[in-house]
Amino acid sequence: KIENDNVDVIIVGSQSISAPPSVGNLSHIPCSQTELMFGSMPDAVILTVNPFDDVSYVKRTIQFIEGATFGHVISIALYPLRRDDAWSVFNNQFTTLPNKELTDIANRLESSLGVPTYIQDEIGFKCIFEKLIDYFKDE
Repeated sequence: KIENDNVDVIIVGSQSISAPPSVGNLSHIPCSQTELMFGSMPDAVILTVNPFDDVSYVKRTIQFIEGATFGHVISIALYPLRRDDAWSVFNNQFTTLPNKELTDIANRLESSLGVPTYIQDEIGFKCIFEKLIDYFKDE
């Protein structure tokens, strides 16, 4: 009931996997993320994606979020790190991807999905902030 406090903006964050990667097992369904989406019903979403996420999965995630909440994914934030051993849950070794590779991935996502995509760095965060201001300034 936070909206009852007459606030202008409510910021909510969630863990990854908003749309299930597959429906082959009930454990793949992200219940807590879905509950948070339905509970907050965001007007705008900034979707963080990994550099290894497939474009079709990102597209499906956007469609799921926008269909379930009636909100709009206004930008994609590209996470700049890669886990050195993606299959080990005990591995906390990360490598920052080269800027050229990140830029190529961001450009590919933006051109494929039509959603502004920014690398999660100082410049990218400034761009996302400006995108948020532009989105909400007319409301």
